[in-house]
Amino acid sequence: MFGRVNKYSQRNGTGNSTRRDNLAFVFSGHGLSTTSTLTDRRDELDHALLAADLEDPFPTNLLYDTELQQLFALLPAGVLLTCIIDAPSGDSVLQLPIYFDAKTGCAAEQCALRSDAMIALLVILLACLQSGYASFLTTTADFFQTGCFQLLDGTYTKDMSSTFGTTSCGNALCPPCFLLETNSGAIYLTISSCLSAEFNTGLSSLSLTVFSTFTFINTGRGAALISDGTNSYMVTRSGHRGLGSKCSCITSNLLTCDASVTPVMFQTTDATLASRPSSECVSITADSTYDMSGRQCAFGSAYCPSCWILDTSSNTVSLTLTNCNNYFKIDVGSNSAIMSYTFVNTGSNAATLSDGTNDYTLAAQGTGTSHTHCVCHISGASHLLACDVPAIAATGSTPINTFPQDIQVATQVRFGGSTTYLNYVSGTPALEMYVGSNRALSGTSTAGGSGFGAQVFAEVPGRHFKTVRTRVCRVQP
Repeated sequence: MFGRVNKYSQRNGTGNSTRRDNLAFVFSGHGLSTTSTLTDRRDELDHALLAADLEDPFPTNLLYDTELQQLFALLPAGVLLTCIIDAPSGDSVLQLPIYFDAKTGCAAEQCALRSDAMIALLVILLACLQSGYASFLTTTADFFQTGCFQLLDGTYTKDMSSTFGTTSCGNALCPPCFLLETNSGAIYLTISSCLSAEFNTGLSSLSLTVFSTFTFINTGRGAALISDGTNSYMVTRSGHRGLGSKCSCITSNLLTCDASVTPVMFQTTDATLASRPSSECVSITADSTYDMSGRQCAFGSAYCPSCWILDTSSNTVSLTLTNCNNYFKIDVGSNSAIMSYTFVNTGSNAATLSDGTNDYTLAAQGTGTSHTHCVCHISGASHLLACDVPAIAATGSTPINTFPQDIQVATQVRFGGSTTYLNYVSGTPALEMYVGSNRALSGTSTAGGSGFGAQVFAEVPGRHFKTVRTRVCRVQP
């Protein structure tokens, strides 16, 4: 180690202030303190690390604090050195500008070793940690909560600099990890002063930008909404994509969070949804009505998802969703958001979607628009679906396909079965109507394009069709 530091220092020079290298010194082992006449920054003792892999016998195998100070003082100005020491007396074996104790959460400025060098940033005391970051679920600590802090359903504001009251975590500093228990309802969590998280306290005097990383894990069947007061992020229920979200705290105490998205959605039946939390699509086979603001799936034990499979193999299926702007108990409309839905008809009959005000028709699988994407928005006091399927009607009325512009087809427009249709002949041009595969009407323009001629056919038993009359309409100039 001594040789590597000396070689690095000689190669880069102690006066090279342009260096911005990041170095790390990690020691895990034993340490001790001995009496000394020298004055240490914290006490009247000499501190040393016990290097078990050195060949020299004790006590010549000790690495004293003065030796380490002299060694690291050789580093060029501008180098950032992070020291992680897992050993007794590890908190005072180096004189550093910033000292952080993970047990107490203490982070205070200390006298710098050299004013022209930012050589050492942190010493993290890992020894004697009663519940460190390896622990998953935390209990109340004296000053600093470690691990993950658990929240039950409700609305919370957590100030990362607070040590007392409801904005703290059990009258202690909050850790950057939260377990969100949403089985009994939704969680609305606002994180303030996120730059004060973890060991950022005490770094304000250094011209450094430190981004804290936050973890939010949803362990329940509801949803959670995370906010920094400006931006909001959804943490979906357990078993779904996005149940665990990683966020970074950036300048101005803002959170930027990731999103877990894949094109795979597992499906299950309504009855088995509660036992298969990873399923995001529910399949139904009969007319059903669900209130999206409550637990109405799986016999009232689960919140309904936003993906629906309508199996019309044996009969038509009608699905009505009320309060559609709710996502696992969270009213997204009140948070200036809209809800997205997917509906798929997998059977041979038609299916109907409804919000109680409008009905949308899905065609049978393989015969037309058998799936659709919808969004739910609020209009007055109503939660309404807006779907991209054109067959829409007021609830209880006959659906009509409505298009905002002209419709253009290449050759045929068919009605009902495949043998009744309008056929366009581009070469003539002519428009023909076929009924039961027999031509019933043919229309074409007259020579010069100034008139329209039509032939009307009538069926003759055994001889199909015969011409009844021919009429030519001519427009005078």
